[in-house]
Amino acid sequence: MVEDQYPDTLTYEDQNGIEVTVECRFVPVRGTSFFRKQDGTEVQYSFDIAFPYGTEPILSGIEVTGKDMSGTFIVYKQELIWFHIGQMHCRGKM
Repeated sequence: MVEDQYPDTLTYEDQNGIEVTVECRFVPVRGTSFFRKQDGTEVQYSFDIAFPYGTEPILSGIEVTGKDMSGTFIVYKQELIWFHIGQMHCRGKM
């Protein structure tokens, strides 16, 4: 793995109430970006999130907190609106 490719962390509570922290990289979106949720509502999102390949699936709609490598909050208790595992990548939106 490339050093500092995933300098940020995302923390959430899984279905069993266990706190899970994963490495990631928050990338601010440019301009105004919207995502259509499964219920049909459109929500504006501020970050694309890159995760290392092999990251365990994270349920959409779960509340997450993100920090940068210095421990500064990027997001605090916000909804992860999308998580996707591709052939060679894992991505999220919030």
